[in-house]
Amino acid sequence: MAKTPKAPKESKNAVTPDISSEPTESSESTETTESTETTESTETSESTETSESTDATDHQASKPPKAARVAPGKFSAALGIVGESLITVGAIVLLFLVWQLYINNAVLANEQVNITKDQSLAWATVTPSPSATNAPVQTDFGPPPVVPAVGEGGQFGILYIPRLGPDSQRAVRNGVDPASVLNHGYFGHYPDTQWPGEPGNFALAIHRTGWGSSFADSPKLQAGDKIYLETEDGYYTYTFRNNEFVLPTAVNVVLPIPGSNVPAGDQMLITITTCNPLLGDAERMITYGVFESWRPRSAGPPPAIAAVSAKEAN
Repeated sequence: MAKTPKAPKESKNAVTPDISSEPTESSESTETTESTETTESTETSESTETSESTDATDHQASKPPKAARVAPGKFSAALGIVGESLITVGAIVLLFLVWQLYINNAVLANEQVNITKDQSLAWATVTPSPSATNAPVQTDFGPPPVVPAVGEGGQFGILYIPRLGPDSQRAVRNGVDPASVLNHGYFGHYPDTQWPGEPGNFALAIHRTGWGSSFADSPKLQAGDKIYLETEDGYYTYTFRNNEFVLPTAVNVVLPIPGSNVPAGDQMLITITTCNPLLGDAERMITYGVFESWRPRSAGPPPAIAAVSAKEAN
């Protein structure tokens, strides 16, 4: 009887197949999830970096170039220097005005007092003739003599304007040069105009203020006020008529008849030109007067200036 062969026994050392090496749906899902998360993380990271890079670029673009920016400290320093410079300039201008309008003006005015005093003393060689008691006062001394012409810069008179104060008298020189005449407080005679005693226009110039001038209050003159000119021969009296304001180009005010080309005839006028406004020169103020009378030195000074004239002669 034949034996049925037995199936061989499994060996204990037989290798069990590793089922983990076989892919499964679970592992595939896990890998897909991880891959998706990784991709999303990468995209998010890249998006964030891109956004930050864009913001940084925009921020840099909004900043002005370094060359155009000024450090606050440097700007403050520059502003301080400008401010100090302006204060210094203002102080210099203020000191100049104080000097010109007060100190220098007072010095030159005092010089004029001495000049007019010395001139009066030099002319006081004729003693006024005594008048008899109750004798009529002589007022008509005939036509005035013409003042002899003097050279440029020559002194020939003293002008008194009582309305402007007891110390308003100033010497008169021929010429209107600022350096040698006007800037020393003198009235300057326009050389091409007439001399006192001549028919026509005896025209003078003077500074309105500063430089020892006494003409600052000339707008206070009233119609009928007297203007007296003392010369070596005697005293010429003019009556103030009016003031006029003109442009600096209006040179026709010194014509024989101001503003006109008509002949002077027998009219004898006085014209004084000065600057206006008080501390400016935008226009000219013109003072007009007409000749009234003349008296020789032997008759003494007009009563209105007798006290001032006597003070200067002593």
